[in-house]
Amino acid sequence: MKLKNVPPIVASSVMVLNALSSKRQGYRPLTQDTFFDGQTQNIRSSYAVTFSGMTLDELAALLRSHNVKVEVYYASETTLNQFRTQAKANLASSGDYIIVNYQRSVLGQGKSGHISPLAAYHEQSDRFLIKDVASYKYPPVWTSTENLWKAMNTTDSISKKTRGYLVVHQ
Repeated sequence: MKLKNVPPIVASSVMVLNALSSKRQGYRPLTQDTFFDGQTQNIRSSYAVTFSGMTLDELAALLRSHNVKVEVYYASETTLNQFRTQAKANLASSGDYIIVNYQRSVLGQGKSGHISPLAAYHEQSDRFLIKDVASYKYPPVWTSTENLWKAMNTTDSISKKTRGYLVVHQ
């Protein structure tokens, strides 16, 4: 079953996967419709994601099914400084991407949890740019590292774990 309005989680995943694979010869770009083709249906269906989202572990498994390496970091298992250091290094390295899972309300954006890639870091202000793929509703936003950390260090109601981030690379 193909759904027309898949959530931003899928858009974030497609964006990162296409950026990672675009240089491979013969690569055919993914779309939000083709993201769930093949083995991904055994992990989480587009229907389930549309109506109830997914956990960090489920997202990591879906990304891995597209032949990329994914490391999962829960906010409760790292520190603010570890996140800052790792995210800055990730953003400075081509071919590496970081996707954050955070509670929107902590950033004044609404009530739900959300997943989007980070796009940049500004050292002087200690702020990260969240490249929100739901830009029709939420434009990209600069947020302090501390506020982003607080937004990630909230509990996901499904997994009962804190939110966090994924590091994605070839």
